[in-house]
Amino acid sequence: MIDVPGMDFLMVDDDDPNDNQFQEACNALYGMSYTLRFMLRKQGRPDYMVMPLEGLWWMGGTRDFDISRRKDWKWRAMIAQPDLVIADDVKQARVELRDKKDPPALAKVRFKSFAEGKAVQIMYIGPYSDEGPTIKMLHQFAAENGFKPTGVLKEAEIFHGVRLVENCG
Repeated sequence: MIDVPGMDFLMVDDDDPNDNQFQEACNALYGMSYTLRFMLRKQGRPDYMVMPLEGLWWMGGTRDFDISRRKDWKWRAMIAQPDLVIADDVKQARVELRDKKDPPALAKVRFKSFAEGKAVQIMYIGPYSDEGPTIKMLHQFAAENGFKPTGVLKEAEIFHGVRLVENCG
């Protein structure tokens, strides 16, 4: 069990990860994140590392996430931003990135706070196609400890594995 504080993110929401939309979203998110980092560094503000990509996954109309029904998945790709990044910085970085590369999903990128709150998490190492049993263990742990999932499944790339997090109340 953990309590995840609110943080600011660049994020893109969409559905069906089988098409190019997810890859385009990732390109735009990383493009914005690195543009922000180098733009702020040129301004003499503190340097920082770009955070890893995180993803929220859910299915419309159902609480049970079925890994075999990819066409029904909804998703949010997001990258946390340090506290020193403000909305005006994001606007300026968007203009710079549009002038330089103009990735197709740039218009979908938004800057927003996201608070997970109370959650359970587990580390998974292996192919995405085999993470179903680990997700079940996460849900079982929550249930055994008196918690119910209240949000969506979150994946964050951490080192060589994936940190799976589920909001619980």
